[in-house]
Amino acid sequence: MLCPKKLLKENFPNDREYTVETLVEQLALMELHIRDGSWRLCSCNPEKHLPGVAGLASEGLGFAETDDERNFMECLMSQARVFKAKIRSGKYRNQADMNA
Repeated sequence: MLCPKKLLKENFPNDREYTVETLVEQLALMELHIRDGSWRLCSCNPEKHLPGVAGLASEGLGFAETDDERNFMECLMSQARVFKAKIRSGKYRNQADMNA
């Protein structure tokens, strides 16, 4: 099975654009899992999406064009790691806990 061409890194003008687009996709998937409640049944957020966000944000530090963008990537990387640890520790058991 071939990947759709638009998802391949080589089809983006630069590494920064690829990183930002892929971050948006990962965050959108996490939002869907939280909204539809599937996060309770599957470990995809802490095991797949959050590490992906942290890794992409870490790479994004090198592609950031401004200090604000660099600070955003640092914050996103840090918060993704913190949130993953909280999920694994059992701190978040339902959606209300996530909003607290």
